[in-house]
Amino acid sequence: MSRISTNEQPDPAKLFQRMCIDGTRFQAQKFLSALGDYEGLTEALKQGEEIAPSYLPLLSDTFSAFFQNRAKIKTSPPEDLEQHRQILEMVLGLREYEELHTVSRLDFFASAAATRAFSDELIKLIKKRKEEQRREGGDEQQPLGIDPDTLRWAARKSLKKGLEEAQEAKQAVESFGREEGGLKRIPITEQFALANLLTKNAKIKEIIRMLGRMKLEALSVRRSKVTHSTPVRSGVETTGLEGIDRILPEELADIALGKSGEERFLRKLSEEELLAYSYKKPVQQSHGPILVAVDGSGSMQGIREVWAKALAIAAFLQAKKEKRKAYGIIFGASENEVFEIDMNKLVDLATASFHMGTNFEPPLKWAEEKFKEIPKADFLFITDGICELSPEGRKTFLSAKSQAGARCFSVLIGSEATETVRQFSDTVFSLPTTPTAREGGQILAEI
Repeated sequence: MSRISTNEQPDPAKLFQRMCIDGTRFQAQKFLSALGDYEGLTEALKQGEEIAPSYLPLLSDTFSAFFQNRAKIKTSPPEDLEQHRQILEMVLGLREYEELHTVSRLDFFASAAATRAFSDELIKLIKKRKEEQRREGGDEQQPLGIDPDTLRWAARKSLKKGLEEAQEAKQAVESFGREEGGLKRIPITEQFALANLLTKNAKIKEIIRMLGRMKLEALSVRRSKVTHSTPVRSGVETTGLEGIDRILPEELADIALGKSGEERFLRKLSEEELLAYSYKKPVQQSHGPILVAVDGSGSMQGIREVWAKALAIAAFLQAKKEKRKAYGIIFGASENEVFEIDMNKLVDLATASFHMGTNFEPPLKWAEEKFKEIPKADFLFITDGICELSPEGRKTFLSAKSQAGARCFSVLIGSEATETVRQFSDTVFSLPTTPTAREGGQILAEI
């Protein structure tokens, strides 16, 4: 059977004939669609062809195994691809495959992301092992040129990597592809562009990981605080059977008086004349908009920047879930260093920084203007900086905040010098140099 040339556009029908996973040419078409849109898959194919000339069918099989609802090997796979069949049969029997499949099943984007990550990790491990075997004089006639035990180990490790990166890619799309009212259906090409960015930009990947942990911690903190709202007793009313649990003790005392008391109690019950407590539910507190200002100065680089941006993104997602307006900026050393965040392009927040100094006046002025437009806002101010605030600047900010009924939550990272931020904040969170997801979750639960 002829090989497929990857120098020209592969034909889905021909590619399917060269595959070992059963199904229809539709699965080959889906893979080729992903290959055309996803730069990461194209790079994976180029890398794979360095260790196996027929890597295209194997990569397509890998995608199909992840995407299909229930993947199985063809009854008569291509005879010259017996090594591929052995590899796929081994992969389909691994526990790690089942775990990954729960995330990738019938999910085009997750399957493509997992395929790229699985392939990258597998190729890296195989190249390393083949080099060791060449030095040791090993047998390269085995599947992909390495011994079965090593291949099984490499496959398991690669499946774990595929699961990890598929989950991160899906979370990234969910985080950066939201608009007010829920998840925005962003084009698949943009999803793949984001997946490529995750692969190449370690900072975004770190932010996504911190964001996930922070959201879980916030959920845990909120659950620990949940108490069923207790109705407030507001007086006395008459009731019948439906309010039997609220009747006054003296009405129950009638039952103890014997037959006459029981008859009186039953008569009042049937006529709905039993005295009972009346209750009213407490008024639910409504939340205003969320404003976030993130320090983008040079001293924030590293874990502080990752943590601060994860907290900001988590706050924006929380606002949208609660149907609250949300606005944000990254600020630096001057009025010219204020970057307004587009709520529908949160990936911009993850990549934007000034790396200069810190000035509190511009972000506080920005918040003042927002207070005039939107009352009762919660302003989250995140910084590691220590700088002076003019008396006039403090006075006008406090006045605007008071008139709008707003609150200011300041987060100071890696500094105990809280005097300045306490001058304009309702609450100050003073955190260590390397704040944790737990601390982020606790702050989210407050706003």
